[in-house]
Amino acid sequence: MKNTLLTFLAAILCTVPSFAQTPTITCIPGPVVCKRQTITLNANPVQSGATWSSSKANIASVDPSSGVVTGNDQGSATITYTYNNGASFVTQTVNVYGTYDIYCTGG
Repeated sequence: MKNTLLTFLAAILCTVPSFAQTPTITCIPGPVVCKRQTITLNANPVQSGATWSSSKANIASVDPSSGVVTGNDQGSATITYTYNNGASFVTQTVNVYGTYDIYCTGG
């Protein structure tokens, strides 16, 4: 139940309004994921040929085409959405919490 709620909240908080002219990633207070769990980041509008990458894949890895982020270890990583043939990008910090943190255990 907690993982389903986390995924649902991440989808709501990490979806960019469709009226954005350039891709942005907006999450309040920021995307969070528990170790060994995933969230999906969204960019809107989606840019053809765009890719996702992580500054610290050992902390949070990201699928380059889907934006699915996996929490690998506690800490923070910068997720980058690169578009316009690599000439433009936007970033979002992802915080990964440990399996036994209150945030991840609910108590």
